[in-house]
Amino acid sequence: MAVGPLGAFLGANTPVALNARGITAMLETPGCVRRAVFDSTVGLDSLTRILDLPPGEQAQHAFARGNSFEDHVMANGASELLPILRSQLNLPVAQVRFEDLSAKKVRENLGAVPDLNATRVRLTNDLLRAMLSGTPGAPTIIRHGLTTLTIGSRTAYLEQDALALVVGGLLHIIEIKSFPFLDGRADPGKADAAGRQSAVYAMSLQQTLAGLGLNPATVSTTSLLVLPQNFSLTPVGHLLPLETRIRRLTRQLQTLPDDAALAAVLPPGLALPTLPVVTNTADPAKRRGQDIEIAKVAPAVSAAFNALPPTFGDACLSCPAFLRCRDEAARTGAVASLGSTAASACGSVGHIATALALAEGTRTPGDEAEIALAAALARAQAARSRRVS
Repeated sequence: MAVGPLGAFLGANTPVALNARGITAMLETPGCVRRAVFDSTVGLDSLTRILDLPPGEQAQHAFARGNSFEDHVMANGASELLPILRSQLNLPVAQVRFEDLSAKKVRENLGAVPDLNATRVRLTNDLLRAMLSGTPGAPTIIRHGLTTLTIGSRTAYLEQDALALVVGGLLHIIEIKSFPFLDGRADPGKADAAGRQSAVYAMSLQQTLAGLGLNPATVSTTSLLVLPQNFSLTPVGHLLPLETRIRRLTRQLQTLPDDAALAAVLPPGLALPTLPVVTNTADPAKRRGQDIEIAKVAPAVSAAFNALPPTFGDACLSCPAFLRCRDEAARTGAVASLGSTAASACGSVGHIATALALAEGTRTPGDEAEIALAAALARAQAARSRRVS
C-alpha cells in the first residue's frame, strides 16, 4: 500500500522504481505537474497501452539487445574492454578483476536476504572503499553496483550498468549501450541521453563517497561510452564530458518539487484505479484478456491524466505523452501549441483566442499579465506598421 503525500493518488498501485533514465526524464519538462506526478508514482511508460500512447524508448527488444551487448563486452574477463580502456582513458590496465553485484548474483551468493537493495548498496560501498584505498586483490571493476541518490523526498537506487573502474586514484564511469558507432560517429541524441544518465551515476557516486567520508572529487567527470562499431559486435569507446551535465542536473534537482508540493496542487479526491498488469505478450488470448482489463480502467486513468495541469512546450518531444498533450493543446487553442517561444512571450495568457483579442483590442486586459501582453503586442504592431510604411 502506498504511503507519503502522493499515496492517495497512487492508491493500491506499486510506485515505479527510479532509475537514471527516469531521473533524467523527470528533469526534461520542468514545471509540468502532469508528468511530475506520474513520474513520481506509476511512471508514464506503464500507461502506454492504457492511454494509447506510443511505446516508450526502452522497448523490450532494445533492452534485450543492450543486455546481450553488455554480456559480450564483459565476456572472457572483459578482454575486449581492455584495449579501449588503454586507448581512450590511458589506463595501464593489465587485467580486469570485477565483481558482479547484480540482483541475480547476490541472490546466488547470499541466498534470500531481507532487503536486497540495502545489501547490494552495502556490498558496493565495501568494494568502493577497498578499490579507493588500494586494498590488495580489490576489483578494478564493479559490475552492476548499486548506489543511491536523493531526489526530493525520495531515494533512488541506481544500478550502474555503467561500470565503475578505479585506476590511478580515479573512479571512472563506463556506460555500455547497444546503438551503433557509425563511421566514427555516435548518434548525437542518443549519446547526449547516455551522457545525462552517466551524469546521474556520477552524482550518485559523489554523494556515496561523501557519505563514506571519501573525496567526491575522486569521481572522474569524463565517462566512457562503449558502443558496437557499425553493425558488428566489436566494441569501441567514445568519451563523454560530464562536468557541465552534472552542474545542470544539480541545478535542476534543487528546483524539483517534492511529493508534498505535487500533492498540494492535485484536485481533491483525484486517485488512480488499481492498474492491471500489462506485459508484452504475443499470445492472442493473453493479449485479449489484458485489453479487457485495460478497457475497465482506461476512462478513470484518462480522467486523472486530463485533470493534471500540463506545461506543454518544445522540451516535451521525448515525453511518452507528447502526442496526446500536443493534440490537447491544439484542441483547446493553447498558446503552447505554437511552440515555447510563443508560450514564453504570452506568459500566463494561455489561450490563442485571448492573445488575439488583446492584439485586436477587442478584449479589455483583466490582470497584469494581460496588460503586459497587450502592451507588447501593441508595440509589435506599431513596429510592423512602421516597417510596412
